[in-house]
Amino acid sequence: MDLFHSSFRSMWTTLYTTCTSPSTPSSPPLSTRSFINLGLRFCQSLESHHRFEEAAIFPILAIKMPIFRSTELLLAQHEEIHVGLKALETYLGE
Repeated sequence: MDLFHSSFRSMWTTLYTTCTSPSTPSSPPLSTRSFINLGLRFCQSLESHHRFEEAAIFPILAIKMPIFRSTELLLAQHEEIHVGLKALETYLGE
């Protein structure tokens, strides 16, 4: 699971850095198309990952870990993230 989370953190860092850091000759910016594609892939991949966690992983973890038995908090966290993902996905798709 950590591999997936590391990949999402890496994609997010690339998107954030592209938006907030000036480009230099040694660190050229992503092309607009590459940035949009990466952003859309990030949104779609994270949504799929969360659906999988909620359906397949959380119930298994709940057997031994009480925090996963009451999924309200976990689902609320995912829902809050998805509000932002949908807004980003809409923006990138325009």
